Amino acid sequence: METEFDEKLWFIYGCCKEKHYLIGTSRNFNGKIYAWCPKKKLSIFLSINEMSKMSLYCKYWINGYLSGTYPNLPLNSKGEVDFYALKCEKWSEYT
Repeated sequence: METEFDEKLWFIYGCCKEKHYLIGTSRNFNGKIYAWCPKKKLSIFLSINEMSKMSLYCKYWINGYLSGTYPNLPLNSKGEVDFYALKCEKWSEYT
């Protein structure tokens, strides 16, 4: 299954010269960002200092993330992310 991503949120990761794409934040690893490598078809968790060149959209997204203005995902009654919630659709508009 192909992962959906916004092509405006690209950056260069490590020594790989291919574009990678922001997907969101990591709920399991504090300070990490969740991203997608289309070349390897692999999702990764990385720190901001592992990113080099990036789009202007990506810079603004990261500034929002670092300032704490990134919205939280909706949770269900068990405290797990509820990807089927109507609120989640609204949340994805901000990522």
